[in-house]
Amino acid sequence: MFCGSDADLLCDHMIAGRPRKSDLKLIDLDAPAHTCDADLCEDCAQVRLEFISSTSGCEVEEQHYCPLHDTDECLVVASEEKAAGIRSTLHADMLRRKLWQVNVPEPPVPQSAPMPDNLVPIK
Repeated sequence: MFCGSDADLLCDHMIAGRPRKSDLKLIDLDAPAHTCDADLCEDCAQVRLEFISSTSGCEVEEQHYCPLHDTDECLVVASEEKAAGIRSTLHADMLRRKLWQVNVPEPPVPQSAPMPDNLVPIK
């Protein structure tokens, strides 16, 4: 999505938490969060290691972030439909930013033709 290379990773930035069934205004910490999921190649991905403590010990999980998301702060509670809307808006913004970064060659500057000898410039 960012450089045009083959993408085999997705952005793990949390765009929204899933609501609790008992209180739709609170994030359910046991449910997986809605993530950005922007396509990333290994060169564009910002990698962070996350240490997860469990009953079987400590596990290390690799998290990947797109160039627009370098933190994992999640401030929104959203249903699946709302998260899909947030995600599509994010992806559209990323594509728009990418299009503005494309190096478009400047159009050639027209060269002024030499003035014919029989014309006199206006003063």
